[in-house]
Amino acid sequence: MNLINQEVVKMRAYLPEKLAKLSISNSQLALDLIQHWGNGTKPLREIWDIANQEFNQGGTK
Repeated sequence: MNLINQEVVKMRAYLPEKLAKLSISNSQLALDLIQHWGNGTKPLREIWDIANQEFNQGGTK
């Protein structure tokens, strides 16, 4: 039985790097996501999905 969700561990490990890269192309979105993360107003998975969506739309290089 695996009690630790490896997907969540991966998100928590890579989200700071993803947000740092996002801040280069869309600093306002990166700041908004950091604020939601810090304040606990959006779930981690939603923040991760929004950041990835921005990358997939070509928002970063």
